[in-house]
Amino acid sequence: MSEIKSTLDLVMERTRSLTMTPEEKEEARKKELTGRIRGLFQKRKNGSISLETMKSELEKLGDRKLAGEVLADELAGDFIPDAPNATWMDIVEAFFPSRLKKADLVMGRCRKELDEINRREIEDAKNSWRKKGIEGPALVPNPHRSESWKKGMDDILARCRKEIRSALGFTK
Repeated sequence: MSEIKSTLDLVMERTRSLTMTPEEKEEARKKELTGRIRGLFQKRKNGSISLETMKSELEKLGDRKLAGEVLADELAGDFIPDAPNATWMDIVEAFFPSRLKKADLVMGRCRKELDEINRREIEDAKNSWRKKGIEGPALVPNPHRSESWKKGMDDILARCRKEIRSALGFTK
C-alpha cells in the first residue's frame, strides 16, 4: 500500500528543485521591508508606538534609502489638507529634517488652493440660486456635492501629493 502524504510533503516534493534568482530574492526582501515600514508608519500614525520606537525599528531594518522612499510615499498618500497633521509633521521632522520647511510650504499652498476651490464653489452656488430668485442668510451651499468640486479636489490632492513626495526628496 502506498503512503498517504500530507499537503506539506506534496508541496515540498514539487518545489524541491525551484530556486530564486538574486533579483527575485532582492524583490522579495524589498517587499517584506516595505510592508514592515508601512506597518511602522501606521502604528505611529495611530499613536500605538512612539516616534523614538519608530526610529529605532527603522534603524534595525537597515535600508535607509528604501525606508526614505516608503515613508515619503506613505506621507504623501496620507496627506489630508484640512486634517490635523501634527503626527505627520513629527514624522517629517524626524526623518526629513532638512525638508521640513519645504514640505510645510507645499502643505500651506495646497490648503490655500483647496480653500479657493471651496470659496469658488460656494460663490457659484449662491449666484446660481440668485439667478433663480432664491436668496437668504439661511441658505448654506454644500460644495462637496458638486462634480466640479470633486474633480478639482482630486486634481489638487494628486498634484499636492506628488509635490510633497518631491519636497521630501523623492520623485516617482
